[in-house]
Amino acid sequence: MDSMEFRLTETRIPLRKARRGGAAVGLRGQLPLILCVLSAAASHGTLAYGQSRASLVSEQVEFINGEVTLAGTLTLPADDGLHPAVILISGSGPQDRDGAMPPIPAYTPFAAIADRLAQQGIAVLRYDDRGVGESSGEYIQADEEDFVEDAEAALEYLTSRKDIDSSRIGLIGHSEGGMIAAIVAGKRPGVGFVVSLAGPAVKGHELLLPKRYDRLRPGA
Repeated sequence: MDSMEFRLTETRIPLRKARRGGAAVGLRGQLPLILCVLSAAASHGTLAYGQSRASLVSEQVEFINGEVTLAGTLTLPADDGLHPAVILISGSGPQDRDGAMPPIPAYTPFAAIADRLAQQGIAVLRYDDRGVGESSGEYIQADEEDFVEDAEAALEYLTSRKDIDSSRIGLIGHSEGGMIAAIVAGKRPGVGFVVSLAGPAVKGHELLLPKRYDRLRPGA
C-alpha cells in the first residue's frame, strides 16, 4: 500500500462508567472519539502525501508487560523536538505490527498509517501482538485483559521517552482494538484521545459472549 487518503469526522460523546471484571472503570469527562473512514489505493510506487519515507526515522523498540516482551517499531518525524504520538492497537486474531494479511500481498495498513502520520509530525508506535513476530508470550492463552495491559505497557514506554510529548499521546484501535483503546483511556485519564477504526458499536457482553461460545462449542 503506497498511498492513503484520510477523511476524518470528529464527534464528542459522553463516556459513562463501564464495568470490567466487576470493577467500575471510570471514564472521566468527555473523550474525543474520532470516527475515521480510511480509503487506500495503489499509486505505482510513489507516495501521494507529505515527505518521502526516507526522511522518517524508524526505531526497533521493546517494552515489557510482566513476563512478556513486546517488540515493535516507533516511526518518528524527521525534525527534532517533542512529538505528539499515537499507539496502534490491533483487532482480534494474532497480528504483526504492520497489520499484514498474507492472503493480500503488500497489504500493511498499520505501516501505511504510521508513515502517513509521521509525515504530519506525529510519532507512531506499533507492535507485534504477544506470541507474534518478535514478541514473546502466547497469543492463544491471552484474553482482553492481557491486551489492555499490553497497550498500557506501550503507553508507559512512550511516556518514558524524552522525544515524546507525554501530554499528547493518543490511541488508535482497529476493530477489537477500538474497544481496548477505550478501556485503556478509562483507566488512564492522561490519554489525549481515542481513534476507533471499525470499532465495536454494541455493549461488550453482546460482542464477546458469542465469540466465547464459538470458541468453546464442540468441533470449533
